[in-house]
Amino acid sequence: MKKILTSSIAALAFACTLTGCGNNSGKTSVSENPSATNAPSVTVTEQAPSATEKQEVSTKYQFTASYDELLSFGFVYDFLFNFQSDNHAQIYIYNNAGKENESCQTINATWKEKKVDGEACLELNDKINPDGKYTIYATNGTYTIEDYYFTFAGSYSRKVNVPGSATIQYATVDAWKDAAKERVSKLTFGSPEQGKDDQKTELASFTSGTSTLVFNSDKTGELNGFGGKVKQSFTWEVADGALTIGGDGASKFTLTKNENNTYNIEYKVTDQISIKFEGLDCTKLGIVKTKEVLAAFTNDAQAKLSFYKDKSGNLNAYSGRVVRDFTWDVSEGTVTLAGVNGDASFACTKKEDGKYTVEYTITSTRKLSFEDLDLSALLAA
Repeated sequence: MKKILTSSIAALAFACTLTGCGNNSGKTSVSENPSATNAPSVTVTEQAPSATEKQEVSTKYQFTASYDELLSFGFVYDFLFNFQSDNHAQIYIYNNAGKENESCQTINATWKEKKVDGEACLELNDKINPDGKYTIYATNGTYTIEDYYFTFAGSYSRKVNVPGSATIQYATVDAWKDAAKERVSKLTFGSPEQGKDDQKTELASFTSGTSTLVFNSDKTGELNGFGGKVKQSFTWEVADGALTIGGDGASKFTLTKNENNTYNIEYKVTDQISIKFEGLDCTKLGIVKTKEVLAAFTNDAQAKLSFYKDKSGNLNAYSGRVVRDFTWDVSEGTVTLAGVNGDASFACTKKEDGKYTVEYTITSTRKLSFEDLDLSALLAA
């Protein structure tokens, strides 16, 4: 009896050791076999982990691009696409045109590897994009997302090509942003003479609604549209009597020269939106403004007499050897002429039939005469 009791106590002590002395919260458990005789048998069972560790996600492909064509509007975009090993993708669109306009949009998407007609490629599914899925092919190890669609300033949109590969250039989004900021810091905002504004002198400025068009003495200019919402720098030149506009945004300008040498200038913001400046007097830029002619006559001596809409006039005779200016007016239905600078050599006489004779006395023996002139255009002006 004593031997049996001793064995039972030993078995109980061994079981207590295995169970942590009554602590059932540990990783091991003990079960007794009731069918056993003499000393009980003990089975030790190891519990499975409560949760398995998730597989680490890494960037498998990376795509980057930039878009600077909207620089004059205050938008400079950099793009980062990270294709993750779990087939999720993060798209970052970073506008870094100064602190006031700085923003970064994040888009969650999915991607996968597939084959099209036996050719290996990638597929991006950007659900917010109207173009939907992008099939991405590789050339010499470089993939390109072609014509990726993005929006700016609300409803406006553009497309950009985004190249990439399995080479991961940026380990973090912040590292990519820092590189984008450095890139943008080297861009030229405004005119080529930026930083030398103190040397500029405004030659001419024109207004259309809330938009202004400025031409500077250093051959640069600025368009400020819709109260500052649209900005465009440009260069300008006058050659052979014609005004031209150059610079990065030159293709958006349309210049039309009018008959009197004034200009209509149109700036195309979008296909539907434009800013128009009409009838611009560009004499301060070196464009000689011609006057609108109301009536012109030539006599037998090939002298020319011209009447302009601004109530000025000109006499040109003997191949330019005699040139005289005058003014004209209408008083009580009759046209009158007066020489400028005290020149009293003009005489204008109305005949009974309503036509006019204009004479200019060169000397006491020499006169230039224009007979039977119909000046009804002056009366109607």
